[in-house]
Amino acid sequence: MKRCPACSSQYSDPTLSFCLQDGTPLVEVKQSTVDTVSFSNPVTAEKIFPTQNFVDVPQQRPVTEVRYQAYPQPMTIKPRGSRKGLIAGLSVLSGIVVLGLGIVGWMYLASRNPALAKMNGDQSQPMANVSANPADRPADVVTPISTKSTTSSNTAPAGKIDPDSVRKQITGSVDSWKSAAETCNVSDYANKYGEKVEYHDRHGVTAAEIKGDLQKICDGHSTITINVDNMVVAVDAEGDAATAIFDKEWRYEASPKLAQGKAHVKIHFRKVGDDWKIVSEEYLKAYYAKN
Repeated sequence: MKRCPACSSQYSDPTLSFCLQDGTPLVEVKQSTVDTVSFSNPVTAEKIFPTQNFVDVPQQRPVTEVRYQAYPQPMTIKPRGSRKGLIAGLSVLSGIVVLGLGIVGWMYLASRNPALAKMNGDQSQPMANVSANPADRPADVVTPISTKSTTSSNTAPAGKIDPDSVRKQITGSVDSWKSAAETCNVSDYANKYGEKVEYHDRHGVTAAEIKGDLQKICDGHSTITINVDNMVVAVDAEGDAATAIFDKEWRYEASPKLAQGKAHVKIHFRKVGDDWKIVSEEYLKAYYAKN
């Protein structure tokens, strides 16, 4: 069961993703699975036993309260020693720790960069001899590399889906689909569909089969007229799927034959590359049909 969060309309069609009233995406409604528990036997109170007779206990003799008087004792306060020695010791210990960390860090960098270790060992070569031209520098001179991020601060954020743009694309696809049917351009008409289509009451219909259906209509009629009205387009949140719902009215003429009708149609599109392909087509309601 699915429900529209905007108008609270409910639908039982599992393939329906958008509200038929306002095009809002539908949400799943889970039914409660808690079973009703019934008790076959009534709950009875426990048996209440009669009050027992208690034996009187003789009262204890009163205890004479003895009070002791405490006399305050003189408090001896020890003199506080000097903390200068402790502070000096902590300072020396901190200096030793910092020096040790510096030595370990330099040894690690030297092990990772042999050129740096060579420069540390050879202090007789002055840095002024290093040429400003990178091509003239010796191989053991390492040019420092900046650790700053090279990512441009002007990088544009990822583009967001524009529902209005998608609706315009779907409207254009429906118009192109209608024109291909009216002009009996069966190849272009079949190209509007995906590889496998839920086509009315048929499942897994191929584009070639849909092409054959239109070819039969074109062979039996000289004029094909299709009108599309009251179209509503609902766009999926990810922007790669959309559903168009509209009223389709058709008129197929072939003297003396005439076929006409009108139905409420739902077509589901999915983005395949740069094109929109029809993956589902069905009549939600048939107003009338005459052959």
